[in-house]
Amino acid sequence: MNFPNMFLDIETGRDDALTDAWIKHRSYHAPGNWKDPKKIASNIAEQKESDRRKAALNPLTLRVGVISYALDDQPVKTMTSHGPGERDMLTTICALLESCGTIITFKGLSFDLPALKFRMFHFGLLLPMQMRPGQKPWDHSKHLDLQVALQDGDRSLKGTLGDFCRFAGVPGPEPHDGSEIAKLISEGKMDKPARVCASDVEATRNLYNHAVKVDWI
Repeated sequence: MNFPNMFLDIETGRDDALTDAWIKHRSYHAPGNWKDPKKIASNIAEQKESDRRKAALNPLTLRVGVISYALDDQPVKTMTSHGPGERDMLTTICALLESCGTIITFKGLSFDLPALKFRMFHFGLLLPMQMRPGQKPWDHSKHLDLQVALQDGDRSLKGTLGDFCRFAGVPGPEPHDGSEIAKLISEGKMDKPARVCASDVEATRNLYNHAVKVDWI
């Protein structure tokens, strides 16, 4: 039986409660040779603010606000959540993945899947087969990260999804500022994050189809 592949992308915001706990329980220190109490206090405050700004990228302090996916060549579908709806959204994607084959992402190995796995762990959800620990980075049978596949072992080859799409001559994603998207999600403003997330899935599929056409994958 052939299971459909799932093209997947997420957008994240900050989980305020987890971020507050992260900052509360971390030890912050200014350079050891500093003596001015005001300067030391200012430096520590800046470190805390930096952690707060980056919270939407830390699997232990983020929350998933948008999930977009497409099965093979079917239309892209998008789910959004703000607050208590996140667990329901993750439960839905877990159930969908049970009847899918390979997850196809761009940069999913370093961000999307860790974010989803830790949020599922946080909510006590059973991990779908494609996300269970133990998969080797070069094993694409459960998860194909297009960035890793196109790097072909050359980690110095950098580029965004948009960069790779332009290079391949296929339609790319909607340009956006990741920090703006995270801020909108944290504020509960989901329209633009949902549109951007769906655009990323379409672009990932375009890039994948091009890579298949030239026998890269």
